[in-house]
Amino acid sequence: MTEFQDLDPETRAFAMVGQFLQTYAKMEEALDDPIGTALSIDPIKMKILAVNIEFSKKIKILRTLIDISESFTDDERTDKKSKCKKMITFAENRNIVAHTYFWPDSANKGVEFKTVKASGEFCMDGKVWLDE
Repeated sequence: MTEFQDLDPETRAFAMVGQFLQTYAKMEEALDDPIGTALSIDPIKMKILAVNIEFSKKIKILRTLIDISESFTDDERTDKKSKCKKMITFAENRNIVAHTYFWPDSANKGVEFKTVKASGEFCMDGKVWLDE
């Protein structure tokens, strides 16, 4: 597989965004099996439900199932719920990737997103991902 640093800056930016989206999709799909198993839902029926449940709701469902599960110790439960909560950061990044214009960063080592926040305060800082 070609390394990011071997690509021209524009192709690198597109490849980084594509890789992130692929990883995000795999992560989201990986949530479906434990939810379906915990709720004893047939895999095909779970697929039908899963495509209609947004990522953050899947995280909330899984965290709640972990919370009520008797299969985990208190420490395991706390750890697993914490890991699920960290996944929300990926949803925030996915929204940036999906809804924000991007281009190669100024150092030509990654991708820069033109982020704008306007929720009570205004900010146009942008966000840079490096290929590291």
